[in-house]
Amino acid sequence: MIEEEANISPILTNITQKQVAILDQENTNGEGWDYYCNGQVIHAIVSKNDISGIIREYLEDFKVQIKVNEFEIFCKCSCDSENVICRHVVALLYSWVFDKSEFINLDKFLNKLENMEKEKLIKVVERFIVDDPRNIKFFNTQRDFEVNDFDIDNLTFD
Repeated sequence: MIEEEANISPILTNITQKQVAILDQENTNGEGWDYYCNGQVIHAIVSKNDISGIIREYLEDFKVQIKVNEFEIFCKCSCDSENVICRHVVALLYSWVFDKSEFINLDKFLNKLENMEKEKLIKVVERFIVDDPRNIKFFNTQRDFEVNDFDIDNLTFD
């Protein structure tokens, strides 16, 4: 949860409901608001000038990433919408406006991991993989894994 907003971009912090409502009407005819109101935004995180989360839609989850700078909002969603700003993006923006305190601050989370004892960190990784065995792909990119072959920059999400 966000305890302070010191490391979060002021541009992201100052996004207003009115700005999101305009994006919603122009791009989704209000569907983004419906998705937000129906509680479809889950696992939301913030880091500096980025927010991301999962938008649950019936039997499918969509990954949304939003990055802001002084001039623009950059959006990426795993849905097949022709609009760059789809209903999933708008739902996440509404969630940010109304539920900032519910977003996990990634920078603080990573700081906790950096300071964690090795044994506890190994237990965290174990739970990460046991909870969803697909997560092994983040550590094991080939059958005969060797530490020297580990390339963190080339890990990808499916």
